[in-house]
This record gives sequence, C-alpha cells and structure tokens, in this order.
Amino acid sequence: MVFAFDLTDLMNPNEPFANTVLKRSHIGAEYKFGPFVVRTGINSGYLTLGGEDLFPI
Repeated sequence: MVFAFDLTDLMNPNEPFANTVLKRSHIGAEYKFGPFVVRTGINSGYLTLGGEDLFPI
C-alpha cells in the first residue's frame, strides 16, 4: 500500500492558508492486489476513487 500527501501554493499572499487548507491539500492511497490497482483519496476537498487492471492486451 502506498500513501501520499501534498500541499500546494503555501506562500500565496492573496488567500490565508487557514481558510484554504482543504482546497490546497491532496491525500491519497493506492493498493495493488494481483493484476488490479485501487486508488482513493481527497483532492481539493473532493473524494476520488479509481482503479485499473494490469492485464496485457
């Protein structure tokens, strides 16, 4: 399992950081089992979900 966390635009003087911390954060996880990969996370305050299969065509 892989976890990732990212904050963007920390030094923007036009918007206070405390008011936009959720909008600026990106948190996610990836889990690989067999030929499948499942990803989930939060991107700018919105829940995300995705995946893929790794079968060769």
